[in-house]
Amino acid sequence: MSLASFDVPAPAPEAVKTSFGARPLRSHGGWRSWAAGARRSGRRLRRCAASTTILAWIVGCGVEPAPDPGEAARDRAAPTDAWRFADGTRLTDVVLPAAPVRRGDEVEVRWQETSGAGGRFEVALVEPVAAAEQVVRYGAEGRRRVRPDETFPIGARWHVVPLRTARATVTVPETLRTRHAVVLARRRAGAVLVPAVEGPRREDGLAVLGIVDLDPEPLRVRVPRLRDAPTLDGRLDEPAWADGGIRLVDSRSGRTVERPRATVWFGWNASALYVAARIEDPDVWSTFTDRDAPLWKEEALEVFVGGEGDPRYVELQVSPRCVRFDAAFTAHRKGGPAADLDTRPACLVDGTVDRRDDRDRGWTVEWEIPWASVCVHASVPCAPEAGTRIVANVFVLDRPRKGPPAAAALSPTHVPDFHAMDAAAILELGP
Repeated sequence: MSLASFDVPAPAPEAVKTSFGARPLRSHGGWRSWAAGARRSGRRLRRCAASTTILAWIVGCGVEPAPDPGEAARDRAAPTDAWRFADGTRLTDVVLPAAPVRRGDEVEVRWQETSGAGGRFEVALVEPVAAAEQVVRYGAEGRRRVRPDETFPIGARWHVVPLRTARATVTVPETLRTRHAVVLARRRAGAVLVPAVEGPRREDGLAVLGIVDLDPEPLRVRVPRLRDAPTLDGRLDEPAWADGGIRLVDSRSGRTVERPRATVWFGWNASALYVAARIEDPDVWSTFTDRDAPLWKEEALEVFVGGEGDPRYVELQVSPRCVRFDAAFTAHRKGGPAADLDTRPACLVDGTVDRRDDRDRGWTVEWEIPWASVCVHASVPCAPEAGTRIVANVFVLDRPRKGPPAAAALSPTHVPDFHAMDAAAILELGP
């Protein structure tokens, strides 16, 4: 069974907000601690001096206390008094929703504004690392030109706020898989970015207005029905894999990562579930050659499949050599190997799998997982129909020659355990 998740180091704390107080902030100059006094979740936050504090509650470690039900519907005040922009505009009294919001829902952000010489605001929701990855900067009043369609940070979808309107309604991106989202604001005068010069902000002048909690519901994926079964050759050149796929994220925090950089696709027909993956890897390697070898000790693609509301599930692994491992469990980690499911993976390595002194480009997998094999061991229909829902997760293990191991996931577990099926994604079979 896979123990690989215990070998992966915990994510850097800049991507996690779980309790309030003094927090380390990742900056170009190293780790700095910023204090932001605040009451526990669900209660109104204290105000902090904008000139000396950053949203330290974006980062940290621990366990977020459950919100007080009586307070859950109240709005949350941002933990600072004001932001000032280079054109003299002041933004104060920012109010954010206190109750957790779901991906795809709309979030209302309100504020008070004293406008300067023209310009308008744009607001976006991004993952926490987008705010914490840069140091707060004071006194930089430079301007730079921006494209109308500019989406930096990556993943930001900027909502244009009408003139003289001190509120914005922003949709939470479906792609966010972190537990929190950060509210960013930028001010523009035509094609020119007017940077924030006071208050919590990034080096590039984007204002960091606050944070909203996301409902911890699992990721939901609509799986298309395939008219024709893909040719299992690992090339990923069929129409089934023509769209952008789903980018895997850090297996613990849910934040976007560059290593391992992996994308997955799903498809189904009456006979099987199909999983395809493209993994970028400059050092593809594997030494195991025997079926059911401990592939998790090296580099591997792992797929977990189970039924909704049932503790039984199967674990499937394949290495870059296309060696298979499979196991069936009656409950969390109860059971073991030797399930011998009749699955058919096809693997293609763009590089060498037996040399570690060269530079590879990656590897791809096409995997046919017959329903008849899975339904014996898990609460999954042997003959599913459109609308059937199953739970599944996908992980990629990367163990480079230099540096620590890393893992990416379809749906982050937020704990060091790939077997956390309660965090797995929900796959709904489409028509």
